[in-house]
Amino acid sequence: MKITVREATKQMFIRYKSINNDFNVLCNPPKNEIEGLIQEGIDRAYELPVDKLNRWLGYVQHYLISNGLLSINGERDFSRPLYHEAYLNEGLEIPTTIEIKA
Repeated sequence: MKITVREATKQMFIRYKSINNDFNVLCNPPKNEIEGLIQEGIDRAYELPVDKLNRWLGYVQHYLISNGLLSINGERDFSRPLYHEAYLNEGLEIPTTIEIKA
């Protein structure tokens, strides 16, 4: 099966679900709110608008990065090949990479 942008996004939510499940600290926002957002992203990956899913994904990424569970560069290295493959499969142009010093 060729991966699509929606499938790549769903895979990212699944990745974050497993990372968040291992995180047992009280945070702001509360962990259960993030869990609900992640699960909603998984369950509704094929029905919600892609831009909404991407906002949710960014919010979850911020939460996990700000709590030290991920790094910006680590996530770029993980997600870039996944999304580049999806863009190619859908005939979309791969965005130009912008290097950000973190």
